Amino acid sequence: MGRITFPSKTQSEPKRPQESFSCPTASAEKMASLDQLKIVLALYTVLVDVLYKMRACLLDQRLDELAPLRQQCLSILQTLQDGLNESGELSENLHLLYGHCVKRLTSEQTAYDLESLDAVRMVITRLKHVYRHLEQKELSEDEA
Repeated sequence: MGRITFPSKTQSEPKRPQESFSCPTASAEKMASLDQLKIVLALYTVLVDVLYKMRACLLDQRLDELAPLRQQCLSILQTLQDGLNESGELSENLHLLYGHCVKRLTSEQTAYDLESLDAVRMVITRLKHVYRHLEQKELSEDEA
């Protein structure tokens, strides 16, 4: 997966009117950005699903099923971290947030704790909603 980049816009930057022609490079960049959003959304969707499965295993005391599920979560979080563009405050904050989730899933005290699992799931679910909003924004800009 390529690096996930976030455009840096300052508040003082004026909005430019829509151009009446299409630029192939700009169009390709928008498609790449939309593809990146879709990939991240897919990863979040799978991650939330696996976290729910882990929760069910904990509730049903099926502890032997937890290790492969936890490893799948850690792998997805590593993929998300690896895909971040290291420059920029947003990327750095996401990197720290993913690291926090990894720590909650691997710590001796919290690895098999429902509260920690729910906290990680909540963080990822909220991020998923943000990315879904960004995707919808990108799609609506394409239609305009």
